[in-house]
Amino acid sequence: MEWLKSQFLSNDYHSSYWRSFIALDIEHVYIEFRSICDYLASLIVLFYDKVPKKCSNSLYTLIIWVYKNKDKNVLLKELLEKNCILESESNIYTTWFGHMREIRDSIAHKGSEAMVFGEARDGLLFQVLNPRLITQIAKLKHILFNESGVLYFDRYFSIQFSCLMNFIEDISIFIMKKYSIEYKIVKQSGFNTIHDWLSKSSNEFRKFK
Repeated sequence: MEWLKSQFLSNDYHSSYWRSFIALDIEHVYIEFRSICDYLASLIVLFYDKVPKKCSNSLYTLIIWVYKNKDKNVLLKELLEKNCILESESNIYTTWFGHMREIRDSIAHKGSEAMVFGEARDGLLFQVLNPRLITQIAKLKHILFNESGVLYFDRYFSIQFSCLMNFIEDISIFIMKKYSIEYKIVKQSGFNTIHDWLSKSSNEFRKFK
């Protein structure tokens, strides 16, 4: 996204191209994010005891099962609680995972689209309309561009990605300890952009303390 943004800032492209390309990127992020979460569900089912195989294809299904069977696996309950995603089916959309899931499902199954506003110089301003999440979005004043629910994508995704990375780290620590696996450093392209977003967002969030 940052590369695409730089191209539109440095070239005289029509603004509609900017909005169309970035909207496709944002929708793709939602799809990939949800897929990663479902892969994590498969890992959890493999390495945690007493979890039914029916939960291996969906983090949503796994969370709901754990919530209904809180006493069957204390370690897994603690993992989900620590990462703020252990909720009932009616409240799961209020969590970081539930929020991404709701929007992804709206895009993939209900015809919703990511709407991008402004020019490249204005930043990554977007909105995906979902009536169920309007009250939740209204609470996120540190990432709101305006009161109509238009968000700064870099700030919004910084929060979501941070939560996902913390969750992945906790799962990884459990697996490494269980099987005495040595820690390895992994470098992934694209993380520099995320790190830059996180750093900038951190400075913005401090203004709201």
